[in-house]
Amino acid sequence: MEYLPWQTDPWQSLQQRRRAGRMPHALLLSGPAGIGKYAFAQALARSLLCQSPTEAGSACGHCKACELLAAGSHPDWMSIVPEEEGKAIKVDQVRSLAEFTALHAHYSGYKVIILQPAEHMNHAAANSLLKTLEEPSADTLLLLVSAQPQRLLATIRSRCQQLHFTAPAKGEALTWLRSQIANADVEHLLEMASGAPLTALKMADSGLDKVFDDSLKSIESLSSRQGDPLRVASDWQKQDGMQTLHWFSGWVTDMIRLASSPNPPHLDYGALRQRLQALAKRLELNALHRFLEQLNEARRLLATSQVNPQLLFEELLVRWSALPRRQA
Repeated sequence: MEYLPWQTDPWQSLQQRRRAGRMPHALLLSGPAGIGKYAFAQALARSLLCQSPTEAGSACGHCKACELLAAGSHPDWMSIVPEEEGKAIKVDQVRSLAEFTALHAHYSGYKVIILQPAEHMNHAAANSLLKTLEEPSADTLLLLVSAQPQRLLATIRSRCQQLHFTAPAKGEALTWLRSQIANADVEHLLEMASGAPLTALKMADSGLDKVFDDSLKSIESLSSRQGDPLRVASDWQKQDGMQTLHWFSGWVTDMIRLASSPNPPHLDYGALRQRLQALAKRLELNALHRFLEQLNEARRLLATSQVNPQLLFEELLVRWSALPRRQA
């Protein structure tokens, strides 16, 4: 089985549509980061390009097409990602997609393109993609993968059939993680990953769990008017800035949810919840909303322009340390 255990329903639904000859020409796979959208897209690409798929639709893994795809040289497959991690997808990359869709399939089947993260297209690239979507070619499937579909042009979203993914149930996620990681506190890892199993696995493999905890401690200290925003910014500049801002955005989003409702759904992270709840009780709700907008703008700038990360982090962290407190 190539797709993840919690993706059975969307997988079976698409395979039924495939057998009925009703596959769309463009699919937008959306949902939180770290839950397996890209893995699903890859599994679907292998399935459509395989010459002898299983009854369940999975790729056989040993036909000529599967061997070419494994080697990254299948002529009917294309992957578009930022040339540099965290940067923008450029217009020339999307123009090559248009050229690819105009060709006939070499193996008389599907042509498949995966574009991710789709929200990282710059404005020119997004407009170029729109032209391709307006004139879809037969037997071509474009898979857009996005954790922030609201950042895509509305006209792009409207020309794609949307498939939204949610995080698996906690028990299912823990069972899968235990099958992947030995001798680790998977419950703590899943807590730090906000319920996203692939993020938890990545954190375990790369030591990001310590970076996560250190970053959250810095946020807590600055909120208590302790610590130095400039020193923290210097520390953050040495790590993966996009990852850190992603965590920060998630923490602030959860603070808003905790401040807005005494028992928000889908927020069962144990000790992490308690830490975020303590911050949410300390800070004004409107100020958190405004800061989240600033955070999301900072993420956009870091992804799409030549902004100085050190100065960006300094400005954010100074603002964070100065957020107004709730009245007693």
